[in-house]
Amino acid sequence: MRTAPFLSLFSALAVFASALAHGDEAQKFTLEHRSSFNPPAQLHNPFWPIGWIPSAGEVPVAAPQSQAAFDPNSVVVSSVMLGASPQMAIINNKDYALGEMVAVGGAKAQLVGIRDGAVILRYDGRDYLIELKIQ
Repeated sequence: MRTAPFLSLFSALAVFASALAHGDEAQKFTLEHRSSFNPPAQLHNPFWPIGWIPSAGEVPVAAPQSQAAFDPNSVVVSSVMLGASPQMAIINNKDYALGEMVAVGGAKAQLVGIRDGAVILRYDGRDYLIELKIQ
């Protein structure tokens, strides 16, 4: 029974002595091949669509968007939630929080107020009070 601890101590000392004897060689490691990446000049940008090549000197400009008409009669408010944070309303079967943009046809109006039974939408600087419609 006494030989097991003696053998483990002896093997630990042998490993420690071996590490001390070869310690200088481990610090003399030199790198043989350094990796590098030199992409070609005409490499495709990964954020561009496949096959798209930018034309020289042209900067793409977004087409002006047509001003869509806002029709408050096409807005259907089916529910409002007051007292909770955030206040919310269901408008045209989608839920919106205070301050969000509400898509109405091609136009977008901002939800600026939620009252008991009504919401206030702001479009083009004008406020529209739209009451709850029970269907």
